[in-house]
Formats: sequence, structure tokens, C-alpha cells
Amino acid sequence: MAVSLARVLAALSGINEDLLGQSLENVAVDSAVLALVAWGWKRDTEAQQSKLQRAAKGAELAKLTIRTYSSDEDSSRNVVLPLSSLRQGRGIDKRVAICAASSDKLSSVLKASIPLGPTLMENDWIIVPIVVPQGMAPLGLDKDLLEQKWLALPCGGNWKAVLYDEVAQASSQGIDLDADGFTIVMKKNGKVGQRTKGINMNRLCGEVMDRKEMGLDVTNI
Repeated sequence: MAVSLARVLAALSGINEDLLGQSLENVAVDSAVLALVAWGWKRDTEAQQSKLQRAAKGAELAKLTIRTYSSDEDSSRNVVLPLSSLRQGRGIDKRVAICAASSDKLSSVLKASIPLGPTLMENDWIIVPIVVPQGMAPLGLDKDLLEQKWLALPCGGNWKAVLYDEVAQASSQGIDLDADGFTIVMKKNGKVGQRTKGINMNRLCGEVMDRKEMGLDVTNI
């Protein structure tokens, strides 16, 4: 490109004027190539940055703790454990759906999800409802709901701080926390999979079941 620019300047100065047209064409082509390279570099940089941010968010979420109900023939009790303990290879192997919304929205969705309990468990889902922006577990849930093995409540930790940017981003995208809420999925491998508008238990189960039916890998998702 430097050579082409030099030729253009020379032609404009009256030297080798016959090369002006070709030199201008070369400059245009070189400029287009540089613009394409710059665009590709920007896309790669943004993708890498997004990947790093997701990894950092996954690490933050993994440190948060939940309280889940455990029962067997001899006893029943509440168990407190970090989300990291649900990763593949640590003895539990669960995929986690963090469902964030207002208290009323969460109560309504959870009650309606009780009939889906067997399907949620079959597809290894743990549902963690959290009231935002307060960053706390919903209050006043029925005893039969609290004893569902697919349900875990946030406890301790820094839930409000960790989810602050997710709540801010959801609000900036026009997601109504009272009417819709949003869902953050953590895969079995501990990575953050997606954040989607709304809370849809049927869709969560359906996505896993569809992959199973197609013969796709479901051990890490």
C-alpha cells in the first residue's frame, strides 16, 4: 500500500501520470483488505473477551452456595453446598438453572413446575430461584415445594453482588423482572451456557431431551 500511495503522490506531482489510475485502484484494494483484516481482528478480540468474561462469571457463580433438601429412608435434612460441587466428576453431576425474577413471579413459576419434577430430575436439572435485585431466596414457599429434590435455594455467599451485572444487563435489554425474569444456565462442566429471557422449565427439559434423541453429547451441557 505504501508503494501505491507513493505512486499516487508522484502522479499528482506530474510524475508518471499514466500510473495514476492503476495506483488509485491498488490503494482502494489495499484499503479494503486492511479494513477486512481490522474487522476480523476486532471480531476475534471481542469473541475472546466474551469467552474470558463467561469463564470469569462461571468461576464467580461456582463459589456461591445453595441449600437443598435431602431425604432417605432414615432421615431428611437440608444440605448446604457450593455450586461447584454439582460439576461433572464430583459425584452429583447436575446442570443448574438460576432463575431470577420478582418473588411473585418465582412463586408462580415454581408452583406450576411441580408436575414437571420427574422430568427435571430425569434430565439432571437443579433449579435455583433468586429474587432480584435483592439477591435472596423467595420467601413463603410451600413445604411440599421446598421438599422437591430438583429445587435448591441460594444461601450465604454474595449472590446479589455476583448477579448485579446480569440484572443490569437484563434490565438494559428491556427484560421485565416482574413479568418475565431471566434464566442463567450452568452446564455440567461448570461453564455458563446462556442467559435467556423468561423462565421456562419445559424448554430447559426439551433442549436436553432433543439432544438425547438426536444422539448428541449431553454429558457436558
